[in-house]
Amino acid sequence: MITDVLLRFLFLEVEAANYMLLKQKAKDYAQELTHLIKSALGGAGSKMPFAGLLGTVSNFFGGKGKKNHNDIVKRLFELGHTTDQVVNSILALLVGATVEMSLSMFFEFLVIEAILTM
Repeated sequence: MITDVLLRFLFLEVEAANYMLLKQKAKDYAQELTHLIKSALGGAGSKMPFAGLLGTVSNFFGGKGKKNHNDIVKRLFELGHTTDQVVNSILALLVGATVEMSLSMFFEFLVIEAILTM
């Protein structure tokens, strides 16, 4: 639901009558996700328990083996990024990954439908 609203607002044309409502929902959901990501960072940015979330996203793409997603966040902090910048980067990665997942699931659906109609 959250990513659906964000995707529709960011990437699809919206009817003028629905624009303001969708914009407010997208803003609210983005703030909610930002808060959750900040909470997962533990405030100071030293502990990153949301690595499982990034791992789950990467597993949708067929990722094999265990990757240490904490390294991504650790590196962002080492490069001097603020907590807000890291949160925004993670949010952008999650939204972008959701687009990719949606497309891959759509094409998988098309392939299955084509096979079943043969």
